[in-house]
Amino acid sequence: EPPRPHVRLIGMSGAISREQVATVSKLIESYASISWDGDKVCSGCFTEALVPFLERAKAAGRTAAVARPRCLPGLDGTHTQAGDLDHGAVPRAEPITHAQYDKATGLLSERLGQHWQETFTGDMTGYMALAAAHRVLAQPDAVIWVLDENRAVEKYYAWACLGEFKAFSTDSVPYRIVGSDGSELGPDELAKFPWFGMSNAELRWDRRGSENATAQPTM
Repeated sequence: EPPRPHVRLIGMSGAISREQVATVSKLIESYASISWDGDKVCSGCFTEALVPFLERAKAAGRTAAVARPRCLPGLDGTHTQAGDLDHGAVPRAEPITHAQYDKATGLLSERLGQHWQETFTGDMTGYMALAAAHRVLAQPDAVIWVLDENRAVEKYYAWACLGEFKAFSTDSVPYRIVGSDGSELGPDELAKFPWFGMSNAELRWDRRGSENATAQPTM
């Protein structure tokens, strides 16, 4: 069980803005621990915002206790430490088990629809399963999403952050979504993005009909 309050960080692998880095780094300060899905801590990635938190944890000798990256089964977890901003402050990621992976894929089929693996192809299937497993294993008190505002509509169906957002829409865990200008976006601002109101059927994950729309997560 991670120290509370615990926050989960998700976002894009490149093109994080300076404003997002500043805002997210500040937001993280109010949490006792943090988790993310094993991305390297490197320039341009959403993980760049972790650096101040990780450096403080390293100085306090508490990195292993408060930083909780996870990775896919069978990996040794060292990829997380391979970024240019590691500075010896990033712990090795802990692999999820094969059983946890399988349980996560079943959960996603229940919540997104039976066809999600047809759109999250290749490595993306694993990334989605990891996200769902990690979300369950380390239940966050909040999720900070570093938003890619420029994601093309035709790529929504294979967007891991969006898949997680929709899959856990019925949870009471609040989202803190940070736009490219560094501001936290509320429902009114998010409504301008087509993905915010799209159903699982419209996203090609569920073919039972467009009436199976997902609820919106807590903001």
